[in-house]
Amino acid sequence: TDPIPANTTFVSLSGTCIFTNCSFSAGTVSCLPASMPAGTTSTLTVVVNVNPDTLPGIGAISNTATVTWTDSDSTPGQQSATQTTTVNKQTDLSITKTDSPRAVLSGNQITYIITVKNNGPSTAAVGGVSVVDATPANTTDVSLTGTGPFATCTLAALHGGLCSNTTAMAPGEQATLTYVVSVVPGTPTGFITNTATIAASPANFDPNTTNNSVTIQTAVGPNADLELTKTATPAAVTAGGPAPGSGQITYTISYRNN
Repeated sequence: TDPIPANTTFVSLSGTCIFTNCSFSAGTVSCLPASMPAGTTSTLTVVVNVNPDTLPGIGAISNTATVTWTDSDSTPGQQSATQTTTVNKQTDLSITKTDSPRAVLSGNQITYIITVKNNGPSTAAVGGVSVVDATPANTTDVSLTGTGPFATCTLAALHGGLCSNTTAMAPGEQATLTYVVSVVPGTPTGFITNTATIAASPANFDPNTTNNSVTIQTAVGPNADLELTKTATPAAVTAGGPAPGSGQITYTISYRNN
């Protein structure tokens, strides 16, 4: 018998010789009794998946298998073997950002949508994800609204590195922060630059830091809705047509400032 370890999920089993009659039920791998000739070896392979929210640590996963037998003299015996496995954690965190509008007049607002995601493969524990975003130059704070694990984040926390997840983030889970600023009146034509970063705690839990920072620039100054259209006449032509101009296409391009 082999009860699967805590914090794991059964995947599969396979066996040779006396272990071809094994099955998994109610959390335990069990094998039917069988005779085993002297000098032979039987192998049972059990595969389990470590759950994403398992806490890390040396020997965190422990598994014990037990064999019970009766020899030729009908003397029962039992032998057990235990194996421990160290568990590490990896939470590949990423951050992306959009701005609206893409161009803004001084005195108006910019809305940033910050998306944070745990790409796994492990669950990020409470407080294991933090987001930082300083107030951009030439702007003032208006509001901050978070979702899910970041629903309680405040502007002060966002700027001070204390905006962290209040609930665990499973692999694949994401949340958003909507950050609104107002461009200071009189700000000259140019760009408002904003950078947001994300970090794991402890830092070595994140194996990929290339996606932990995002910078976006919003143009400041007059903006316009520009429209480009094109028509072709005629809709069909004859290649190398005999009549003068019959193989020609005329394109008309129109550019409009709405």
